[in-house]
Amino acid sequence: IDEVFGTGVNYKHNITAQGGTDKLRYYTSLGYLNQQGNISAFTYEKYNLRSNVTSQVTKDLKLSLNLSAGMDNKSNPGFAAGDVAGDGWMSVARQTIAMHPYLPKTWQGLPTAVAHNVNYVSPIAAVEQSGYNRNRGYEVQTNLELEYKAPFLKGLTARVMGSFDHGYSISKILATPFYVMLASAPTDGSTNMNYTRM
Repeated sequence: IDEVFGTGVNYKHNITAQGGTDKLRYYTSLGYLNQQGNISAFTYEKYNLRSNVTSQVTKDLKLSLNLSAGMDNKSNPGFAAGDVAGDGWMSVARQTIAMHPYLPKTWQGLPTAVAHNVNYVSPIAAVEQSGYNRNRGYEVQTNLELEYKAPFLKGLTARVMGSFDHGYSISKILATPFYVMLASAPTDGSTNMNYTRM
């Protein structure tokens, strides 16, 4: 357990600026989030921007612009950390629980493994050698509003609004085969474990 699980760390930074005059007001916020999982190779980071500007262009015309944008990156090994969509049997956490704690981390340079039901489990190999699953996402949302108060007819206001919303994500998955040393109990009465390259 100590070889697989550590201490997760989160960083969160925000910078905000706001102000203006009686004719122009603004608000801008920049943010950054970084999460290092309590299992190595599990990371998540996010950048975000939010900006709101309101301008009294003329006595009768006001412009409002809102912008929101974000980008996030998520990375993990080929095996998930826990139960994902009901398929957590071979997750890193489950393999760690099923692993025998008295075995060495490696044998002859390869991660050790044990047979568990019909599978071989090796949490070290699951984290370090199983490949990766990387996801990157982007999103942009904007709203623009123009408001015109007709000076020739009191109470008449015309408003035009428009918006733009765009987002997409990219996923890269690489599953790599790997070798392990499968440990099994001795059959000759000795106390030495047997190891087979699998």
